[in-house]
Amino acid sequence: MQLNAVSAQLQVPHLLPPAQLRPPVPVQEAASVSQKDAAPDTPPQTTVKNPAAFGVDTFLRHSRSVGLAAGGGFAAYRLGDTIAKQMREIGRVLEGRPNEGLTPVTPNLQKLATSGMQGAGLSAMVAGGVSVIANGIAVVRGNIESQTAVQNIISDSLSGAISGFSAVSAAGAGNLLLSSMGVIGLPLTVATVAFGAAGSVLSGRLVGHLNSQSIADEAAAEAAAEEEAAAEAKTAAAA
Repeated sequence: MQLNAVSAQLQVPHLLPPAQLRPPVPVQEAASVSQKDAAPDTPPQTTVKNPAAFGVDTFLRHSRSVGLAAGGGFAAYRLGDTIAKQMREIGRVLEGRPNEGLTPVTPNLQKLATSGMQGAGLSAMVAGGVSVIANGIAVVRGNIESQTAVQNIISDSLSGAISGFSAVSAAGAGNLLLSSMGVIGLPLTVATVAFGAAGSVLSGRLVGHLNSQSIADEAAAEAAAEEEAAAEAKTAAAA
């Protein structure tokens, strides 16, 4: 019995069906496998952009918006709480003396206007500083001429001033609203800065859109005048 069991174990591999036996490896496949093992494939080389250069290009494309957001946020940080208090005081006076119009709050309105002008100045300073950096880089890289850079800096500073007034107004209103809802401390400060930055960017885009529309209208008017002059000259030549 033991001899029969041993002989049966020795004969098992030979009795396995052909489907369970490992097929022989073809010669060509074995050669290809040996070549892959000997010389592994070289991964394709990809060109990776310089992250620093990519960041500079992005900054130059969005430098105006960056300047407006930074200027509006800084002005809101410095004056948002003050303007909110002035707005609250104006509301308190108007509520206590509803039949006297704006006369009782004239001094408060003057203070509010002064704070708004201060915000405009702070925003213009920051926006102009960002524009100086961006346009300086553009001049060094040869993208624009120095005269164009100066014009851009002046334009960005003016946009920053206009947007700064809107920024501190939005920051003061947002601060007043959130504080009335019980928001205090750091969350209130962060929200005030965010209101200022958003108000500045939106105001700057609105001003830019109006300027672009005005320039387009002027260009269309000039083109129409040139066409009319050309038509009159053609008529005079034909006569």
